[in-house]
Amino acid sequence: FGMAHLEAMGFGCVPIGTTSGGQEAFIEDGENGFVVPPGDPEAVADRLRRLSDRDALAAFGTAARAAFEAHPSWTETLDRAVDFLEDVCPDT
Repeated sequence: FGMAHLEAMGFGCVPIGTTSGGQEAFIEDGENGFVVPPGDPEAVADRLRRLSDRDALAAFGTAARAAFEAHPSWTETLDRAVDFLEDVCPDT
């Protein structure tokens, strides 16, 4: 899932994830971070160069924070799981 990426986004950090592992579920390439092929250091270097522009970095950081805010918290996710289990297994 890439929870570390999502948690970093909560602090406005711009994630660079790979197409392997599920980060694409919340990293929108070129919008709130970047997704690159695994094992492609040139792609990572290219994305880091893009972030050397302070205005671009600020815009990506703001978008990353917004994506984090739109994602359910651990408490919300756990509450949904508990509700589901209580519906499926009442009185246990």
